[in-house]
Amino acid sequence: VGAIEPTGLMAEFSQSGSGLTVSAPGHFVLAMVAPGQMDAISGTSFAAPLVTGVLSTVESVLPGITFDELK
Repeated sequence: VGAIEPTGLMAEFSQSGSGLTVSAPGHFVLAMVAPGQMDAISGTSFAAPLVTGVLSTVESVLPGITFDELK
């Protein structure tokens, strides 16, 4: 999973290359870091849940989709 910046460009710290098939926002993502406390956090770890949610939604609409088709 790659991470993109708010500008839509690949984040400097992101994975890249021919094996990268999907990216999501992962730079300055607003997250709750403590009860009632928000902060802007960056990393591919924050992009991965967004990608997982999209793929889960696609699979729920197309239950017979294969792994290769999801890629």
